[in-house]
Amino acid sequence: SGGYSNTFTVTAASGNTFTVSNSTTGSATRSNARVVVSGEGSQLAPAGVILNLLPQSDVLSVDVRRGRSRDDQAFDVGVLTVVLDNMSGQYDPDRTGGVWKRRVESPNTVSYWQPGTYGELVFSTGTGSASLTTVFTGILESAVANHGIYPTVTLTFVDALSAAGKAQLPPRAVTYKAGESTTARCTKVLDASGLFPTAASRSLSGSRLLDVTDAETQGSVLDLVQGIMANEYGRVFVTRSGVFKTLTHAGLGATSQLTLSDAAGASIEYSTIDTLPGHLQLANKAVVTHDDGRVFTAQDDASVARYGLASVEATTGLQKQSDINALVSFLASRRAYPSTAIASVAFEVRGLSNSTVASIAAVELSDLITVRRNTIDGRTLNPNVRVEGISCTLTPDSWTWQFYTSAVDSGTY
Repeated sequence: SGGYSNTFTVTAASGNTFTVSNSTTGSATRSNARVVVSGEGSQLAPAGVILNLLPQSDVLSVDVRRGRSRDDQAFDVGVLTVVLDNMSGQYDPDRTGGVWKRRVESPNTVSYWQPGTYGELVFSTGTGSASLTTVFTGILESAVANHGIYPTVTLTFVDALSAAGKAQLPPRAVTYKAGESTTARCTKVLDASGLFPTAASRSLSGSRLLDVTDAETQGSVLDLVQGIMANEYGRVFVTRSGVFKTLTHAGLGATSQLTLSDAAGASIEYSTIDTLPGHLQLANKAVVTHDDGRVFTAQDDASVARYGLASVEATTGLQKQSDINALVSFLASRRAYPSTAIASVAFEVRGLSNSTVASIAAVELSDLITVRRNTIDGRTLNPNVRVEGISCTLTPDSWTWQFYTSAVDSGTY
């Protein structure tokens, strides 16, 4: 139970999921969140056995972290953490007679302690499967039982970016050819790794052509794909539904998916906003080294004269000179002039309508959102910002959501 009249419960739904909800229907108060945990199967796809054994009120907290806090970082592995009350001992791996026992003690029993167990966090905003919005998909990485005075079990799930980071390609596992596209090269890497084998498990983009030169063909699958997509100034992440995605800079969406505001009575009123003056990411000169040793530079002279020199370095394997020139010019201009950046914005989800919750949950990494701010001097600012990271925390007393964002780039590439 929470600290107010509503009750935080976990109930089975259709015999194959458990649902975090409350006694008040029609509004989101730690609302309608389902944590679906299935038995062992593929690391990247759900198995057939679904856990539906959690009694009411055992879930103490659910926490999701996806993406990154700034756009000059690589995307982090997504993490879902579920903390369970184990006062009953139901989730003790040494307990006899229960499905939570370790597989070594019962070889024919599904063990939910087994690494690779599939987990998913979805929000239900109505009835039927069409009303479910997935927020996280991943596999169990660890299950830690605390047997202290207040016993708990912490289940930690990670998304498939973890598998891509751990998978290694040996020497000569792939052969690159001159003139192939970034998508073709990423496809070779993923095919050689055996990860994301179906069309539904991957979403690849990129058409710029590459040289062969000294491009890396061995090492971490994630590192190789990130290196390839650097030629697109692209992004590599796993979507909320578990799809491995490469996204070019040219493919970034230009339409806002959500509006947050500090105005009382707004559909989504944020409680916290952190802004930065923008000078920390200032870059007005680019130095790009080609894989064959050639060096290309560009700079914004007016910015250098006003703010001083701030350089950024990169490498590339692009084949076309026009693409190389475009990349160098873009890197020298995208942040040549500082502007106020919204680092993060947070809000409480409790009490919002189901349709609003659905729109929040549907926001994906790299989407655009609008953050409306009324300044103390009477101005109204409506900047669009790019979603770099997403944080969601549910407890018996609260449900908070936070977006980590970056400014929209100047110029195109």
